[in-house]
Amino acid sequence: VHMDDAVLSLEEALKNKTFLVKSYQRGYRWTSMQVDALLQDIADFAKSGKEHESYFLQPVIVKSMTDAATSESWELIDGQQRLTTIFLMDAALCRALNRSSALSFKLRYENREKSGEFLRRLAREPEWTESAEGQREAGKNPDFHYMARACRSVTAFFREHAPDEALYEAFSRRVRVLWYDVTDEEGSAEQRFARLNMGRIPLTGAELCRALLISRAGRE
Repeated sequence: VHMDDAVLSLEEALKNKTFLVKSYQRGYRWTSMQVDALLQDIADFAKSGKEHESYFLQPVIVKSMTDAATSESWELIDGQQRLTTIFLMDAALCRALNRSSALSFKLRYENREKSGEFLRRLAREPEWTESAEGQREAGKNPDFHYMARACRSVTAFFREHAPDEALYEAFSRRVRVLWYDVTDEEGSAEQRFARLNMGRIPLTGAELCRALLISRAGRE
């Protein structure tokens, strides 16, 4: 798969990669309502039986970390909220189905290392969020609070809607993202993040045309 700009399945986009969320970004802030909406959308899509169709997430915007030892390390410019939620979903599905992950990706948070440790613990031990210790930890900073709430939402959803391999296949192979690699483009990642998320400044014409052309190519 040509990775510069492509419509990729979660497995193609994420497998064996490490994503770094740099310090200019805010922390994880998805609400239970946003997590539940994504869970329900993907579950409904999987149950639709439309095996040749795809469910599309918002773009994942990345920049290769050229100083890293492997080309599979990426700065995650846009997509932190979705990928953090997908990380928890993947862990819950693999645990329920007693299977290994088809994604096996990692998330790191610059200057927020404890957030990464907390997220990994939630993935390993979701029941910990209900313990007195887990609740104390979740109250220590906003990242922990929102991650713990997301974990509880994911756990509750799959407790009520028992997953099967068909759901996991749809999740890993037919949920797709627009992979948008800006490594060779001018401007810093921080400037691009600000344009996308903070200033409400429209994307450039080149960026808009690229998204349109890639989406059209994916449909054809």
